[in-house]
Amino acid sequence: MTTNKITLLLIGLLSTILLSSFLDDPDFIPSPNIKTVTEWREWADTTKYHESKKWLKSRREYFPNGQIKQLLYVEYNGDTTSLRVYKLNEDSTIENYIWYNNNLKKWMDGDTYYYNKGEKLPYMTKNQNNYYCFYTYNSNRQLIGKLLKDDKKTSFAEFEYTYDITGLMIQQIEYDFFDGQREEKRAYIYEYEKNNAGQVIKKDVFFVPHHTQESVTKTDKQGNQRTTYYGFTASTKTIMETIYYNKKGERTKKIEYDRENKPSIIWTYDYEYYK
Repeated sequence: MTTNKITLLLIGLLSTILLSSFLDDPDFIPSPNIKTVTEWREWADTTKYHESKKWLKSRREYFPNGQIKQLLYVEYNGDTTSLRVYKLNEDSTIENYIWYNNNLKKWMDGDTYYYNKGEKLPYMTKNQNNYYCFYTYNSNRQLIGKLLKDDKKTSFAEFEYTYDITGLMIQQIEYDFFDGQREEKRAYIYEYEKNNAGQVIKKDVFFVPHHTQESVTKTDKQGNQRTTYYGFTASTKTIMETIYYNKKGERTKKIEYDRENKPSIIWTYDYEYYK
């Protein structure tokens, strides 16, 4: 593997770390009452897999003010894939986090969060390798954009979020940057179902294809190569997952679908509250 290819691979890895560092999942809305949220998975088709028992996927722990305290992700075999412990600043918002490296068997520094004076939402995060993620919000304090830059301040990924007049996110578009150009990589749309009281009880997430190939490899003027993976290439939008909510706005169940639009994996959730 050439140095140029390795560099681009590392950029992709670091971008994933940065992207998941803030607003890890907008469906887990911070609440001063929630102490923990435990997420379980199980196969939707128990006749296809010999293991029919549910297994732990993630566990989120929160400070009393609703800020994330610890985040644990677990693989099917029980191995920890990610463990983060967060620290709050003097304004009781996230200052930084450390994460445990299973391979090195040691704790590592994670992202640092930066805020404008008097603000509770960060305008930027930076990791130990000087990779940045810049956040943009609308007048309702909703996240509408994330821009990722490397240690040379060169943009390599961007995300845009669109909301309806009620504040529900209805679209997410992901962009890549290559050879000085921004290109759309993939897009998702969200459709909702409400009860008679106007509360959201169901959300469907669809992938919207814009490419006829699943991956494309390009070479820039300096000889750097990049392979972009677009995902599904169906001619029409493809359902990815369905999320169900209770009257508190908490997710109760999520169904992930395969390429044939059949349920593949089911998530369920346990909540623990501060007294």
